[in-house]
Amino acid sequence: MSFWSKLELLVKGILNMETAAMRTNTVCQVVSYDGTTNLAVLQPCIMSIRTDDPTSPTKQLPQVADIPVYQFGSGLVMCTAAPAVGSYGLYIVSDRKIDNWLSLGGVVPPGSLDRFDISNGFFLSGLFPTVVDGNNGKIVVPINTDRVELRTRLGTSYMAVTSLGALEMSALGLGLVTVDVDGTITAENTLGSLTLDGVTGQLDVNGNLTVDV
Repeated sequence: MSFWSKLELLVKGILNMETAAMRTNTVCQVVSYDGTTNLAVLQPCIMSIRTDDPTSPTKQLPQVADIPVYQFGSGLVMCTAAPAVGSYGLYIVSDRKIDNWLSLGGVVPPGSLDRFDISNGFFLSGLFPTVVDGNNGKIVVPINTDRVELRTRLGTSYMAVTSLGALEMSALGLGLVTVDVDGTITAENTLGSLTLDGVTGQLDVNGNLTVDV
């Protein structure tokens, strides 16, 4: 074997050793969540591969704590969703320690020289495996592709903006309020339907419609 071949093997071996413990992102499951601090405790779902012990080729990674959870929003507006215990999401590992930024905000120096440490990162909730796993697995009720929707998992209650520009709101499937693109307001419930114009109303979870003329 030539000198360059040996050098190549040596460099590859060093790189493999250095990158074996490096983490960039992985799937995690929520162990607990604090809505006051917006921090979660997570369990990494993808096991680590061991090369030092052939009798035990994989091992479970330890939990990570005090992980900030991504909430969609900016400034004074937010769309919040607390990650349920047992739910899944994408855990993105920061290339530098984020402790200083968490406590101070703004532009800050890293807390240490550590890089790609699995204990430092951000959690984006909303991943679902393709198998039924209670409330956290396969999405059985299909996701509508013609709208932006805020809905329950079963889709019985929702608020939506359709691709045509209409607004829809339904409560537990017992009633439906639609604001069409021409401004027509249509309210339907289990007892029939009523078309309204120039009035305001409220639809409760029992399908009851209260109208103020």
